[in-house]
Amino acid sequence: GFVMSETGAALDFVSVKAQGFITHTAEDGSYTLSGVQPSDNIVISYSKKGYAKNYEVASMIDWETVNSNTTLLEIDGSQTISSWDVEVVNIGDISISFEPNHFIDTSTGERYNGDVLVEATYVDPYTSDIEGAPRDLSADASDDSSQLVSYGMVDVSLYGENNEKLSVNVPAKVRIPITNGNLPESFHLSEGDQQATWSFDTDLGIWVEEGVGNIVADADGNLIFDFRASHFSWWNCDQGF
Repeated sequence: GFVMSETGAALDFVSVKAQGFITHTAEDGSYTLSGVQPSDNIVISYSKKGYAKNYEVASMIDWETVNSNTTLLEIDGSQTISSWDVEVVNIGDISISFEPNHFIDTSTGERYNGDVLVEATYVDPYTSDIEGAPRDLSADASDDSSQLVSYGMVDVSLYGENNEKLSVNVPAKVRIPITNGNLPESFHLSEGDQQATWSFDTDLGIWVEEGVGNIVADADGNLIFDFRASHFSWWNCDQGF
C-alpha cells in the first residue's frame, strides 16, 4: 500500500503494523508487510510523529496480495508538559486536563516520570479531514448500533522523552468543538444534552461506546463536547444507528 499526507504527498518512515508485524514506508510512501495471516479483519495501524494516527481494516481470504492505502493528517499542534504537575493542554480548540503522576509507558505498563509531548488533532467530519480518520464509522454499541453519525473527532498521542508511547491510568478531561453540520434538525445536539463517547478499538478495528459526555456552549454559543478519556486513541462524539 501507500501512505500519503492530506495534500497527496508521499510520507516516508511511517510505522505500519498488523498482526505483530511492523515495517516502515519508503521514500515514495510505499510499504509491504509480509507474512500476514489470512483473515477477514486485519487491523493495520499507521503512525508517524507529527501526524495523527490512522487505521485501516483489510480482508485477505487466502494467501494473496491485498492493497491498503491511507491518509495521515498533520497534527494541529503539540505541547510539552511535566508528568509531575497538574497540566491543562490547549491546542487549537482542543483542551485536555491531565492528572499529575498518572502517565504510563504503554509497552511496559509501568508509570512514566518525565516530560510528556502531547500531540492533538481535531477533525470536523463535514470537511475533507474525515479522510484522515480511522476506517469508516462502523460501531459496536450496547444498544446494537452498527453505524455512527459524527459531530466531531479528536486524536491525541503522548510521547516520553525517549519517544516512548504513553497513555494514562486516570482519565483525562477532554473538550472538543462539535458541529451539527448538515444533519436534519431532529438529530441536532444542543447545550445541556448528553451524548455517547466512542473510541476507536485498535484491536477490533471498530468504534466502541465507552461512556457519556456533556454538550456545553462557549461564550460565543459554539457547541463543545466535554468528556473523560480513559486512554488515548481516537475519540468521537456520535449518535449510533
